[in-house]
Amino acid sequence: RAEAAALLEAARRARLTVDTYTSNNLMMMYAKEGDWEKTCLLLDQTKSPNTYSFNIALNACEKAYNGMQAQVLYGQMKQLEIAPDIITINTLMSALGKCNFIAEVLAVFEEGLDLGLEPDRITFGNLIFAHSRTSNCEAALLAIQMMKEKGVARDRFAYNAALIACEKCKEYQTAIDLSKEMREDSIVPDKATYDILLRICR
Repeated sequence: RAEAAALLEAARRARLTVDTYTSNNLMMMYAKEGDWEKTCLLLDQTKSPNTYSFNIALNACEKAYNGMQAQVLYGQMKQLEIAPDIITINTLMSALGKCNFIAEVLAVFEEGLDLGLEPDRITFGNLIFAHSRTSNCEAALLAIQMMKEKGVARDRFAYNAALIACEKCKEYQTAIDLSKEMREDSIVPDKATYDILLRICR
């Protein structure tokens, strides 16, 4: 990584043009370590950033639990008229959710729909996780239903998040019914699932 960074710096000092592909690859190295500052610095220095460039930077912010910077990046995308894709939406929702910016998570989900982006299981997982944070059992269950209607495969993360929402709302029978539905979907419960159900059944 150090060698690549040194080469990039040497190229800049020589006033050589570094293409977006090269910048993206170096950004990826920093993003994998959650080094959002260096990732975003490289993004700022990229002459023609694209959606992938911003997705890399958003990923770095998500790993660093930096929802504020993720919002800044998304604002920059809009200013540059760079269209987001579903990965942009998913990563931004995750970054915001980790920082407990729940209203912002919900707003980004709606914005993705308005842009015509089809939510996938990761999108819905982030949405249901946000609803579980606010103890909104009804909204979590509606999201599970929306997944069915859109033909999006449910996964353990989505069900576990919905179960947590049910637990917080003391909707114990609903949680038990949801666990049955989970098995009907051929999703094997994990330790977290059983821990939630054990707390409910006490």
